[in-house]
Amino acid sequence: MCFERRFSKQNSVIRLKFNSLAPPNPAPNFWAGYPTGSVLHCEYISSRIISIGLNPSPFKLTVIQVYAATSDHTDEEIEDFYLTLNKTIQNTPRKDVLIVLGDWNAKIGTNAHENWPAVAGKFGLDGTNVRGARLLEFAEMNDFVIANTLHPHKESRRYTWTCPDGYTRNQIDYILIQRKFKSSVIPSKTRSYPGADVGNDHNLVTMNLKFKLRRIRKQKSQRIKYNLDKLQYPETRSEFSAKIGAKFAPLLLLDNVEEITTGFTEAMNETAAEVLGKKRNTRKPWIDDRLAQRCEERQKLKASRYHSEDSRVKYGEANNRVKAEIRRAKEEWTNDHCHEIHDGFETNNTQKSFQSSRELTTPKSNRISTIKDKNGKVVTSKEDVEKHWTEYAK
Repeated sequence: MCFERRFSKQNSVIRLKFNSLAPPNPAPNFWAGYPTGSVLHCEYISSRIISIGLNPSPFKLTVIQVYAATSDHTDEEIEDFYLTLNKTIQNTPRKDVLIVLGDWNAKIGTNAHENWPAVAGKFGLDGTNVRGARLLEFAEMNDFVIANTLHPHKESRRYTWTCPDGYTRNQIDYILIQRKFKSSVIPSKTRSYPGADVGNDHNLVTMNLKFKLRRIRKQKSQRIKYNLDKLQYPETRSEFSAKIGAKFAPLLLLDNVEEITTGFTEAMNETAAEVLGKKRNTRKPWIDDRLAQRCEERQKLKASRYHSEDSRVKYGEANNRVKAEIRRAKEEWTNDHCHEIHDGFETNNTQKSFQSSRELTTPKSNRISTIKDKNGKVVTSKEDVEKHWTEYAK
C-alpha cells in the first residue's frame, strides 16, 4: 500500500494504492518498532485481516486490509471472517477516517444499485453473486459505500482479477469507505490499473480522497478593557491612587522579581476592576458612562411606571431628562469634532482633520438613505431606487 498526502490552505488530498494480496503471517517480532511518526499502530488480526493506523494531521486514518475466503470455503468460515471484521471495526476509534479494502472474493454487479442504492454505485461489473450479497449486507450494516463502483469507467478499468485461463475477468477487489466521506471520494480517479506491474494476477486498485477541511482558529485570550474614561474625574483618580498605593506597599518587601511582577499585575487588575469597571461598548460614541447610568436608572423606573401615578410621573421626568441629555451630548460631540477639523487645518494636521471628518460622516449601517423622486415621493423599492439613480445620471 502506498500513502501520499498533499496539504494546502483549504484542502487535504489523500491517495491510497493497494494490491489485493493476503496479509502475511508475521513473525512474533514483525511489528517491533511501531508506532513511528506516521504509523500509529499496525495490528495483525488474523491471516485474513490486518489493520494499520496512520497519522495524516489534522485527523487520523485507519485502514483495514482484508482477504476474504473464496467460494471453496464454507458459509461458516465466511461468517467467522465477517464476525472478526466487525469486531475490528468496533475497536477502531470513532473519530478516525475508516477505510476497509482488499480482495473480497465477491462480485457486485450493475444491478446492485437497484437493491442497495446507499451502498453500491451503478457501475459494477456483470452480476452479483451470493458472496457479493453478503458484502453488500456488511457494508449496509456498517454504513459503508463501495468507492470503485461510483464512476462509469470502461470495463478494462473496472475488473481487478484475471482468471488463470487468461480470459475470464472479474471485479472482486473493492474499497469501502464510510458513507459520510462519500463526497470526499474522487470517483474518476478511483479505479483499477491493469497495466501496473505488481507481479500478481490482481490489478492495482486506487482511491483518491480530497478532504475539505475547515481552518481551526485558535481562540484568543480575551483582553479585559477597563473604563479609563473615569480617570478624568478627580475623585476617581484619588480613589484609584489610594487603593493601588495600599496594594503596592507590601510589594516593596519582596526580593523575587517574578513575585513582584505577579503581585503588580494582580494589584492593577483588582484595583481597575473595583474602581473603573469594564469599558462599556456603546453604539453611539457620544454616550459616556454617566449618560449610560442615567439610561439604566430610566430602565428601572420603566417596569413600575403603571403601578401608581407617582411612578408614572417619575418615569416621565427621567425619560425627558435622558432624551435632553442625549441631544445635548450629541451636539457637544459634533461640535468638538468640528473644532478638531478646523484646528487640524489651521495647524496643518490634516490627518487629524480627516479622521474627525470620517467619524462624523461615515454611516453606521449599510441602510440606504431616504430617496425622493422628482415629484417628492419617497422611493422605497430597490427597482425604483435603481430607476431613479439611472434617470439622475443621464
